[in-house]
Amino acid sequence: MAVQNQYLLVHCNQYALLIDTQLILQVLSLDAAAAARVMIEWRERQLPLVDLNHIFLGGKVQSGRDCLILDIKGDQSKFIAVSVGEVSNIEAISEEMFDDIPSLAFPYNDYFDKVYIRPQTQQCIYRLKPSVLLQHVNE
Repeated sequence: MAVQNQYLLVHCNQYALLIDTQLILQVLSLDAAAAARVMIEWRERQLPLVDLNHIFLGGKVQSGRDCLILDIKGDQSKFIAVSVGEVSNIEAISEEMFDDIPSLAFPYNDYFDKVYIRPQTQQCIYRLKPSVLLQHVNE
């Protein structure tokens, strides 16, 4: 039996994204004031806040958004906060269930490394490469 990894399913407007749970340290709720900032305080640290709706859709900041605290490098050397529309659930998916992303004229292909097609619904879910989010951090 194939080893299944755990991914958190999040939504950013029409996009469904998977984020490896090993990178997630905490899930928070943001109010409108916090969501509008470029930095948030977490455990006495100032973390850069990256809004995925803004990146992918030029979307406006909304109140009541969910926020993920990610350890991008996996060694506690680079934490960032990532704002998403909403957190849905955890999915267990083996690597062989992912497909390559088709080569389309899609400006965000650099953000994803694989795609998962949910068998029951045929929903297309992209696996996010969290390291690319660092290009949106102004330090």
